[in-house]
Amino acid sequence: MRVSLVCEPGDPARPNEDFAAASHQVALVLDGAGLPPELDTGCVHGVAWYVGALGPRLLARASDPALSLAGALRAAIAEVATLHAGSCDLSRPATPSATAAVLRERGGTVDYLVLCDSVVLLEHTDGAVAAVTDDRLERIAARVRAAAAQYPPGSPEHTGARAEGGRELLRLRNAEDGFWVAAARPEAADRAVTGSLPAGALRRATLLTDGAGRLHEWGLLSWTGVQAAVARSGPAALVAAVRAAEAADADRTRHPRGKRCDDATVAACEL
Repeated sequence: MRVSLVCEPGDPARPNEDFAAASHQVALVLDGAGLPPELDTGCVHGVAWYVGALGPRLLARASDPALSLAGALRAAIAEVATLHAGSCDLSRPATPSATAAVLRERGGTVDYLVLCDSVVLLEHTDGAVAAVTDDRLERIAARVRAAAAQYPPGSPEHTGARAEGGRELLRLRNAEDGFWVAAARPEAADRAVTGSLPAGALRRATLLTDGAGRLHEWGLLSWTGVQAAVARSGPAALVAAVRAAEAADADRTRHPRGKRCDDATVAACEL
């Protein structure tokens, strides 16, 4: 498997909270869940530290063909938890966390895993593209946005609804009726979307964090279009196109969002 990686911060003045790594048989991307700076996470390290600790351990564990990808993620989460359990309160809902997308070539089989809002695109030999997604967070976030949208932007009611929505998202993080991320609970790995396909059925695959998937989120490209753009011009060109779209909506009116530019990571895999 040949892999090309791009991992670009949204703001050079901030730490990159994405992570990407690859070996001859595994590729992975992580997207650290950024939180408001005033929120008490209970951790002295931060999100960038968390993804930097989780990523190499996940790569090492996923390289063991005897482990399922969910088992590899479970073990990596547990290892990182032991690193800071003595200095941090890992019971806090806002403890540092990350989404994950992993692809592994194992003999004649390709395994994949997606947890939360990162994506794996699978291009079959007939050209069809399948997107592997975990939409639990997006379903909840859409409900939160709809609740706030009932009120005029900037009004006390709108501000209050947004604050309540933020509290709701925290409550539902790593909860049975909510969504799951890699944080301090290893069992989150068992809630990931996983699967396997014969290697001969696939031509290539692309792993993306949500910052790199904005062209699809904003309706500018289908997932098939995203995959075609990466296959044609490479992952750096896709991230450049995302940056151009962000710059064209600098005031965030056309595409409302928390960050004007998000960290963006792409792993393009030739199988």
